[in-house]
Amino acid sequence: MNLLSSLLPLGASWKSTLLIAACFLGVLLLAGFLIRLLFGKNSAVNHALSACLGIVMIYAVSIAIYTFQPGNLSQILSPLPFVTFSGNRLILFSFQSAEFPTICTQVLSMVILAFLTNLMGGFFKPQTRIIPWLFYRLLAVTIAMVAHYLCNVLLILVFPNILASYAPMILLCILLFMLSLGFLKVILGLLLVTINPVIGALYAFFFSSKLGRQLSQAVLTTLVLSGLIYLLGRMGYTAISITSDSLISYCPVLGAVLLLWYLIGCIL
Repeated sequence: MNLLSSLLPLGASWKSTLLIAACFLGVLLLAGFLIRLLFGKNSAVNHALSACLGIVMIYAVSIAIYTFQPGNLSQILSPLPFVTFSGNRLILFSFQSAEFPTICTQVLSMVILAFLTNLMGGFFKPQTRIIPWLFYRLLAVTIAMVAHYLCNVLLILVFPNILASYAPMILLCILLFMLSLGFLKVILGLLLVTINPVIGALYAFFFSSKLGRQLSQAVLTTLVLSGLIYLLGRMGYTAISITSDSLISYCPVLGAVLLLWYLIGCIL
């Protein structure tokens, strides 16, 4: 038990960690069922929740690459939002102590990662059986990892420090635009009476086009994961052990994530 406790996030007990993991997965499962009842099967909201678990898998793969370093792949790991690799620990981002521009930078990075995860997942033919479904989803998140790495390289080469300098403004524009579009959807019937082509184009992009739906889902995915990181910080979770021994102890949780990922993303 002492060995297990040493592998847990700082300030956490073994029982509390199991409880938090069970609560998080349970809340996602309950939310998936409620959304299925309210909006039907394969709704955009459930796709956003499924993307949350897809991003969890991206973190899991990145941690495994960082820890075991197969073929020196750790050299091309893209910086992930809300976490930092430090020795044999994964340091969690602290909303409580970070400045506003830093928070915006992390949130904007998560929006980009969530958008890529949602977008890549939509490129593959839908599957119903668990093994093919998980295979194509894992392939999609792998491609999303590569795309995220290329995006970071592009931003560094073409727009150096753009996230650090303009993240608050960009994020605010995105959120205000999405909020405005939400109101536009509610009053769409009245707006269409005026036959405004600009409003029609905005609606067609964000609520009818595939790209727009992916962006909308990415914002919701980001809100869920940002809330999770914030709650972990409030509960005193500052870092997670990522030694080879600790990764083995996390395998049951990983199996539960895969099962829930399939359930929310395919069944619900």
